[in-house]
Amino acid sequence: MPEPETAPVPNPTPDGAVNNPGAPVAGVQPTPAAPQGGQQPPASPVSWTPEQMQAIENMVKARLDRDRQERDERMRADAAKKAGEFEKLYTELEPKHKALETEVAGLRKERDTFAQFVGQVVDTETKEWPEMAKLADPGPDDPAGRVQWYLTYRPVVTKAEEKKPDAPAPATPGAFAPPPASDGKAGAADAQQQQASLYRRAW
Repeated sequence: MPEPETAPVPNPTPDGAVNNPGAPVAGVQPTPAAPQGGQQPPASPVSWTPEQMQAIENMVKARLDRDRQERDERMRADAAKKAGEFEKLYTELEPKHKALETEVAGLRKERDTFAQFVGQVVDTETKEWPEMAKLADPGPDDPAGRVQWYLTYRPVVTKAEEKKPDAPAPATPGAFAPPPASDGKAGAADAQQQQASLYRRAW
């Protein structure tokens, strides 16, 4: 029969301790064994003192103040840069603007002079026109309209003038002459009606 196995007997060390890895050593705390399955031991809760909490709050506030100051400085720098760019642009454009204002003032003066000249020409050309044609005159405040009115009505007035009957020949002695109109207003009304008829035919 085989002999039974016997447990190894630990050999004593020179200082009297037993050479046994699993045996506790006096004055030495045993190292806790690692948890099974890779789990971490629960962390102990952290407690802060009021002084520590105040110090943390002061650090956060100081950081926020520094970030705000840096942002304000960047904004002021950007504003100054833009202001400098605008001032430079204004300095460059100001002479051009003044030159344009001078040019516009000169053009307005030339326009007014030309309008006055055109008005005088139209007044001279239409001085003998009948009142019916002058009713369409837009007036001196509209020089372009007056020129258009003059160019439109001039052929009509010219055509109406050509269709006017010739002046009657002087009466010969002994010839019959119609009696003069007893009422001057009636004669003027007849002449105006005849002139209006001529203009209607010219149109």
